[in-house]
Amino acid sequence: MKNVFALKNSWDLFAVLVAVATFGMAMYQFVIGKHYMIPTMWLLWTVLFGNLARYGLRGAPWAKHILFWFGFLMSCMGFMGIFFAQALRERLDGLFLVVWIPGFLLVAWLTWQYQRKNELSL
Repeated sequence: MKNVFALKNSWDLFAVLVAVATFGMAMYQFVIGKHYMIPTMWLLWTVLFGNLARYGLRGAPWAKHILFWFGFLMSCMGFMGIFFAQALRERLDGLFLVVWIPGFLLVAWLTWQYQRKNELSL
């Protein structure tokens, strides 16, 4: 039995978390909010990330590449956020850099490890 909780599957597990969260949002909107169009959009993200997670955990190269590029773009966004995130900087005040920089470093490190462990070519 392979170890699912490994760096090789870090972005696959993140995709599972996104799928579960978006499914929860859809159910909340259906049941509590009594909406029908908004939850359908949440279900779109559930299906997308659920399939990426499923095929990524099975080792499908196309899913691994998509999740890697997702992590790469999140890393780029996090780096740019250090310099240009105004609204979040105002909300977090003095804690912004204390929270944002370790978050950015974690995402970048996970992306690098994911690429390395899955032997993904750029």
